[in-house]
Amino acid sequence: MFSRIHQVLILFAFAVCIPFFANGQHSWSLQECVEHALKNNISIKQSEINVQQAKIMLTQKKMQMAPTLNGSISNNYNFGRSVDPFTYTFTNSEIQSINYSISSNVTLYNGFQLMNELKQSQLDYMSGKYDLEKIRNDVSLNVTSAYLQVLYTKDQVSAAQNRFDQSGREQARSKALKDAGSITEGNLLDANAQFANDELALINTENQYIIAKLTLAQLLEIDDADSLLVSEPQTDVPDLSVLVQTPQEIFQLAQNTLPELKGATYKVMSARKGLSIARGGRSPRLSAFGTLSSGYSSVTTRPIGDRE
Repeated sequence: MFSRIHQVLILFAFAVCIPFFANGQHSWSLQECVEHALKNNISIKQSEINVQQAKIMLTQKKMQMAPTLNGSISNNYNFGRSVDPFTYTFTNSEIQSINYSISSNVTLYNGFQLMNELKQSQLDYMSGKYDLEKIRNDVSLNVTSAYLQVLYTKDQVSAAQNRFDQSGREQARSKALKDAGSITEGNLLDANAQFANDELALINTENQYIIAKLTLAQLLEIDDADSLLVSEPQTDVPDLSVLVQTPQEIFQLAQNTLPELKGATYKVMSARKGLSIARGGRSPRLSAFGTLSSGYSSVTTRPIGDRE
């Protein structure tokens, strides 16, 4: 059996640990949720990969504008009676021959296809960047909406719990009055029905709260939705100057700032460049090609009498 001092120590340990565990559960703010989603969202990562691929393609198209340059070198050994590849005479001795070659090719004209392909790659790269920005905005809006939904359903659960508690007290009061003969059986049944309806409403709002937390957890790419807690944001009064703008001014502002509109514009320009590339395929091709080669044979360094 524990002594008195052991009981005091255990109570002290519980008093210290309970606040520690309560404070150890992290409460997410709206800014933390948005930043975490922007860093871990799969759609954003996929879009970032697409932008990197478009950038690589742009670099390849720039390289295609430059002339090609190829070089080769070979080293051969021939034994026994063979033909010297440089003098074309027969020899019975060992022959070492080395060949050097360098060649270059450049396209002078092909219906401006290379130039249009380069411009199209630039447009695709810009379109991909704006698509990434659009996805970031969409994720931020979805996280904000899910975050507010969690707060809303949390308040709904609190309100439903209060109504359920009130219905429980009213049910108990009605039962006591019925037992005392002050009210009829119908009044008690009405109180029981209201208690059951409020219990059902509480269960439904609790389910909605769980679903809201699951939705937010999926957007944040976290596994533990049960322990997900959110804190109420501190909001300031928004700037009301936007309310005095005309619809045309708001549309113009959206047209100049929304990334989806800019991305769509670059996609249209890219499609037009694709049409120019296809039309360029009907034009003739003009290119320049040059080769420089040299060679060495060990037979050429021997006296003429030693070549047989």
